[in-house]
Amino acid sequence: MLRKTSALLLAQGEKRQPSRVDFVVQVGQKIVPLEVKSGPKGSMQSLGIFMKEKGAEYGVRTSM
Repeated sequence: MLRKTSALLLAQGEKRQPSRVDFVVQVGQKIVPLEVKSGPKGSMQSLGIFMKEKGAEYGVRTSM
């Protein structure tokens, strides 16, 4: 169950930044990256890279 959380929108940043995700939610001491796609298709490469680099146990991918 998620309780008090805060969300952070990450800017796209420089092109050399391969691990950009759309949102990061903090739940207690853990972070959960969120990737939002415009449709059901799309790569989750950035989400996977971010999770590996930051040691995130979970990630969420959703579409609009």
